Amino acid sequence: MPDDKLKRREQAKIRNAMKQRESKRLRMAQSIQRELEEVAVKQAELEQEGVVVEKAMRSGNGNLLCPL
Repeated sequence: MPDDKLKRREQAKIRNAMKQRESKRLRMAQSIQRELEEVAVKQAELEQEGVVVEKAMRSGNGNLLCPL
């Protein structure tokens, strides 16, 4: 009987460790996903700025610091 208790404890420890690893993996995946979303937003902003700069250059507008 004591061996059964010991086995159950060990199995519980293993299950807990597995849950912790899965939680850590999930947190890391969520963090990476947030970073990817932030990069996508920044990329879109930079692309838009590039469009404005290109239009200003094509029109011959020398004032690229304030392209409106």
